[in-house]
Amino acid sequence: MWPSLYWLNNRRTRQATKQPLTIHAETQLLQTLAETSADSLWEDISDVPKTHRIDISLIVPVRNEAGNLPAVLPLIQKIPGVSEIIIVDGHSQDESIRVARSLLPQARIIVQKGLGKGEAITFGAKIAKGNYVGVLDSDGSNDPRELYSYVDLARKGFDLVKGTRYMEGGRSYDETFFRKLLIIGAQKVANTLWGSCFRDISYGMFLMKRESLLELELQSRRHDVEWELMGEAHRRGLAIVEIPSVERKRISGRSNVKIVYDGFLIAKVVFKMFFRQIMSPHSRILRPRNPLADSPA
Repeated sequence: MWPSLYWLNNRRTRQATKQPLTIHAETQLLQTLAETSADSLWEDISDVPKTHRIDISLIVPVRNEAGNLPAVLPLIQKIPGVSEIIIVDGHSQDESIRVARSLLPQARIIVQKGLGKGEAITFGAKIAKGNYVGVLDSDGSNDPRELYSYVDLARKGFDLVKGTRYMEGGRSYDETFFRKLLIIGAQKVANTLWGSCFRDISYGMFLMKRESLLELELQSRRHDVEWELMGEAHRRGLAIVEIPSVERKRISGRSNVKIVYDGFLIAKVVFKMFFRQIMSPHSRILRPRNPLADSPA
């Protein structure tokens, strides 16, 4: 399963090099990424330089997920690099808080002021202590064990590591045809307007430098937050990589996504980010940093 070198496919990068990027060139760089064995994720990190250590605060937004937490939370504490777990409850009306406390008594459990996944992420990031922030959905659709490979790529210097269902090795067992059609359509519009080449903007699991996340000053409060996250990170020239991810079916309960309403919010974000690129002081998209090229041979 190969990550997508997004910073290679960025339109501004292609313009800067004056040459089309070939599949061969991308393959060579992907092979460089693969040189580190997955087994290294389990190695003792005590000898890793402080500048390369990954200290993760894992944020888990929760709203009425009591039936799903027993399948999700026990796996989280086994992830290398996770030093803090922050469960942000969105005023659940079930036993979510009680279940979370019984399963992970060491976790920080807070109730957000408002509602929505977007606010839960920004609220959790502000109080996080780690140098990286990970976000994981609590409905069982994300496999926490996939974060192992996210950690490896973060240690290579990427600012943002994000899962994608729409590349080799990734897929979704939870997506309806209509929902997928809407996402892909909105994504094509976003990539065209932003000059980007993202494969899965809306997927919810990611790992990002906390400092970089806070600097984005995200305003989105619901499921449009991933779109603002990717659009703003792209605009600022952060090093972004997408990695294959498998979305599983929700274990129990009903999704908090409202397709029509959230679709409207996503459309607003897509055009807001487009106009921000044109009108803001950062109107020229910065060329993404290449962590592999920056690292010593």
